[in-house]
Amino acid sequence: MERHGQESFYINDWQVSPPEGLLTRGTENAHLEPKAMEVLVYLASRPGEVITREELERDVWHGALIGYEAVTSTIIKLRKALQDNARQPQYIATIPKRGYQLIASITYMDDKDNQKPADHTENKLNFSRSIHRNSLLMVVLASILISVYIWFWPSTPDPITLATPTNNNSGIILPSIVVLPFDNLNTDPKQAYHADGLTDDIITDLSRLSNLQVLASNTSYNYKDRKITAKELGTELNVGFILKGSTRRLGKAIRVNAQLINTTTGFNIWAERYDRKATEVFVLQDELT
Repeated sequence: MERHGQESFYINDWQVSPPEGLLTRGTENAHLEPKAMEVLVYLASRPGEVITREELERDVWHGALIGYEAVTSTIIKLRKALQDNARQPQYIATIPKRGYQLIASITYMDDKDNQKPADHTENKLNFSRSIHRNSLLMVVLASILISVYIWFWPSTPDPITLATPTNNNSGIILPSIVVLPFDNLNTDPKQAYHADGLTDDIITDLSRLSNLQVLASNTSYNYKDRKITAKELGTELNVGFILKGSTRRLGKAIRVNAQLINTTTGFNIWAERYDRKATEVFVLQDELT
């Protein structure tokens, strides 16, 4: 039976009311933005299927030109409303390098009195199989990329070249990165503007590179002062790398520490410390980028 996009339904024990943009479970209520509700309804129309980012952009955003972080931030909002965990999902699973999958059971209002909610054991089984197949695919792909790289460039590989790839709208595989807000190590909280300004400028400069996908600052600042591991952040935002650091001003001198982290391994693949005059902050910024 074809379902209407405004029809209420249950996702596990949450009642979803699209016209009101409301999720209800017992005495709990959660309001969703219209676009977040559209994404949830779209996922619910294809439970158990892996929905690609391109499909969401085409069918929910209707092909509009949007930033890379638009889909990611919407999925984060849905998980927060559903009280879901990205690492141990009960509702929405991230299938690395492929898209998202609704793994919860869906029951529509007119079916609730006539049948039990669909058993989603098969969905979980399909999810496990998808993860297994994807893991094998990633191993094969990584082996091919590394072999080709070593064959043509026998020198030490550039870590960015071997980055965890992300598909952009053109189908070209690009590495992805999130720049976390730099920490202000000064005792004077008024100096925080300098750390934030440095973060914003680095995001802007990196975004100019055509061979790199950079999450926007509004997504980055959601993780300011938040304790989260590199692997957790990589899974939550679907990025291959994290750039983080700190800044400290001592009189007329400034010190900036920066680390580039691979979210798959959790290891630093590059780190540097910069000591400059405060008047040379923009030169420092260009050098770091």
